[in-house]
Amino acid sequence: MEIPISQSLLDLFKERRIYLSTGRQSRFLSGEYISILADAELEMYSHILSGRTLPHRIGSFSYSYSSLGVDARIGRYCSISTNVRIMMTEPQAELLSNSPAWYADPALPGGLEFLDDLGVNPHARLPVPLKVEPVSVGHDVRIGEAALLKCGVCIGDGALIFPRTVVTNNVPPYAIVAGNPGEIIDFRFPERIVERLLEARWWRYHFHAIQELGPENVPAFLDRLELAIADRAVREFTPGALIGAAVIGSSCCDRYD
Repeated sequence: MEIPISQSLLDLFKERRIYLSTGRQSRFLSGEYISILADAELEMYSHILSGRTLPHRIGSFSYSYSSLGVDARIGRYCSISTNVRIMMTEPQAELLSNSPAWYADPALPGGLEFLDDLGVNPHARLPVPLKVEPVSVGHDVRIGEAALLKCGVCIGDGALIFPRTVVTNNVPPYAIVAGNPGEIIDFRFPERIVERLLEARWWRYHFHAIQELGPENVPAFLDRLELAIADRAVREFTPGALIGAAVIGSSCCDRYD
């Protein structure tokens, strides 16, 4: 749903620790709109630093300088650089035509106005036959500048995507992917370490709670974290989340004030 930007809406984001810019000045102008789903979940301490489309989910301590779409799911501790884009849907050869003029597609407003000029119900067109699958990004993923992602891909926890990589397939956890088309050039850690990382799921904790375990040495860090988990010496981080319905509701209240 598209909702207008207002000062009270910006104050709501600030209060809930959702960061829309890195500085004190808002990157939005009065009268601009943002898009958000009613069931969106934006965890506290997340950073949405570009675009007017807010993701479906984004986890704490993640930042994105690129808009991945209103259906995108982004985990915690992710680093998404500038100019990362989602590919358009692939053409469907079995259709008579792939032109949006045939369908109720807002990408071609001229089609709507043409029917209106004919005196025909402008919404009496075929439904859009293409479904864009959302991109899913795990936890602790880094996506480099100008990467191109095929819609529907899943990028596993801990993966590294080099700048300008074209990602056309799902990326397994802790893979390093580069090139056009993107290929796995290595994994960040040996297989057993990757297994332990996925079992420990360290992103369940806030960084201050586990930084004293020494993340510089991953095997030793895992030894200490696994022991702390077994001894219940570390608590999971459970921040609140700003729900899309609350954002929409706040905007509706503004309209009637």
